[in-house]
Amino acid sequence: MTELKHSSSLPATMRCVTVKGYGSIDDMVGFSERWPVPEPGKGEVLIKVLACSLAPGDIRNLRGDCDYFGPKCPYIPGGDVCGVVVKSPSPSPSRCCSSLTKFKPGDVIVAMFDFRPKGGLADYSIVKTAHAAKISVTQSSGSSSRSGRFISACEAAAIPSSALAAMTAARSSVKKGDRVLVLGGGGGVGSHLLQLLKKYGASHIAVTAAASPSSAEAKRLVGLGADSVIDYRRESWWERKAGQSPFDMIVDLVGSYESWQRATKRGGVLKTGWNGGRYLTFVGDERYMQIHSLTGIFSFMGKMMSRALFTRIFWPFYPKWAHFMDLDPSNGNLDELVRLVAEDEFRPILDRRSPYKFKLSEVKKAMKRQESHRAKGKVVIQIASGL
Repeated sequence: MTELKHSSSLPATMRCVTVKGYGSIDDMVGFSERWPVPEPGKGEVLIKVLACSLAPGDIRNLRGDCDYFGPKCPYIPGGDVCGVVVKSPSPSPSRCCSSLTKFKPGDVIVAMFDFRPKGGLADYSIVKTAHAAKISVTQSSGSSSRSGRFISACEAAAIPSSALAAMTAARSSVKKGDRVLVLGGGGGVGSHLLQLLKKYGASHIAVTAAASPSSAEAKRLVGLGADSVIDYRRESWWERKAGQSPFDMIVDLVGSYESWQRATKRGGVLKTGWNGGRYLTFVGDERYMQIHSLTGIFSFMGKMMSRALFTRIFWPFYPKWAHFMDLDPSNGNLDELVRLVAEDEFRPILDRRSPYKFKLSEVKKAMKRQESHRAKGKVVIQIASGL
């Protein structure tokens, strides 16, 4: 039988952000001062949350875009966290399980949500040990000026899941020498993807953004790894300039069927499958995915599978299309990302308005920033200061 180590100083209740139903941020998001502190089960630990970052799934959950498998209301939003372990399981003498002994009270960890973001915007949160990694942080808030092993808790909270998605996609999809075009590279995934593409083999990176060549945003993107910035307000990214070689891969972080159509124009900006061309989308045909029934799931999956199959059958004429779905923090993936941060090969990027304070008015501002699609990096709420 498994015993839980625990602190007698743990309170029975906690502060947390709540969502009472599907709808708008102003109408549905509230704040509780006396929510029961959750109890960890097998393969889980309880953490004192230091910081929590938002993800697109937080907004989808809130609006009810995918209410067929969304969280039951009321619930606590937020899923990507950095925190201190305060209660962890210990193996019995007769049974040893690595997942139960991975962390101990006092360890600072980062963790990603399980299936859907939930439970992170609170004083305490349950996380799965398989979805977490140990990390070293400073006691400062916001972005740390120090390089190397130590970052702030707010920066650490930005690592899963957007940065994890960026690393996994770059590692599995990029080939040595690839010329890559990133559509919409300034947000949570894009700001981290730009840092990693060349590490995994890309030779040239172009990115689309609402940024003129001399703007601070263009300079920021170049500083993250882009070789050129295409201001989509003034240039058509799908029109290849004279003398310009086509790209080997497009990574679509915006999402629309129109982008796919433009990318596949004959003699256009992207190579055909015969010449190694690939189109990787994180969003699909619709920026705001809607799934309200079992039929909706089959429709969504059917579109993905049929296009992927079509482009593999007709690969000499079309680039190979794929929808990124491999967001797995287990199997050492999150540990690998933390290692890259520790060795100063990668840095988490916060939106300039982050971190937000842990009070209702600030949390609503953070959620609206996430919903706006204008964040330049991750939107983070600081829950507690110090360790």
